[in-house]
Amino acid sequence: MEVEKARFATQNNVENKTMKTSKYLSRALAVTVLGCLGASAAKAGLTANYQISSSTADLEIFGLNYNTGFGNSWSSESGYTGGIQISQVGTPVNGLPSTYTTVCTDVGGIVWMGDTYTYDAKSFLGQAGLDPSWGYNAYGQNGSIINNTLAGEQALAIQNAAAIFYTHFGDLGSGTTVAENAAVQLAVWAALYDTAGNGQVQGITLSGGNYSFSSGRFQVTSGDQAAINLAASWLVGLNGSSSYAGDLLVPDPTTQNGNIAQELLLRTTDADPVPEPTTMVAGALLLLPFGASTLRVLRKNRAA
Repeated sequence: MEVEKARFATQNNVENKTMKTSKYLSRALAVTVLGCLGASAAKAGLTANYQISSSTADLEIFGLNYNTGFGNSWSSESGYTGGIQISQVGTPVNGLPSTYTTVCTDVGGIVWMGDTYTYDAKSFLGQAGLDPSWGYNAYGQNGSIINNTLAGEQALAIQNAAAIFYTHFGDLGSGTTVAENAAVQLAVWAALYDTAGNGQVQGITLSGGNYSFSSGRFQVTSGDQAAINLAASWLVGLNGSSSYAGDLLVPDPTTQNGNIAQELLLRTTDADPVPEPTTMVAGALLLLPFGASTLRVLRKNRAA
């Protein structure tokens, strides 16, 4: 039977995919590099080619709804969630890791398993997200962007997401449970899309001892309850007060291999050091990872 890559097609307010047979779709949501400001300045401007390769841990499938921001419309998907590997190809770039495990930030972006993408390292300060923009009130009740509210929420959202990734990056490694692996991605998404102006993550409900993401811009409609409970419990109490500085690996150009690509999160402590100007503080290269990515498979039956 012929196998082809999945394609996204938006109809009304629901995003659909078609494929003749199922194929894992990697949504390597944004690799964010966390660290001190000096390190961020050192990494910014670096460009590398990364290939998306196999996951280093088992993945779990979840039903997802998220507000796309286009006329306040919504997308519904099923997706595998967990850490993936990225590997540099071509001429090595000193200062960025050759191979890395990461997760995603932009729930609507797409990267294909096995394909190669070009990324620029950029400071995440002032970043807004690619697809769709971050922030609980990013598009308002009438579908329009509320600029002042949006800028404030996005700054708080990236700090909440950074706090999750900094604290729970080890849950993406070997020896952890599948639920822990998936929870990192779910928590990062919820932090980015549901952090409000008070710095708190909205849309989290606790009932009968179980949490749910049911009323924010990012919603989980089905999946491993243990992972959902972990992700929500990590988010409760966050208020955007972290002060991380770092980088995002931003796709350049934004559209690659036919789709808006994912930004990627990267822990550059695993990379070769970049020589620092003498004016930079010693230890500025200590970057801590903030990332998550998703492997998706959306199916639609078609006649042979």
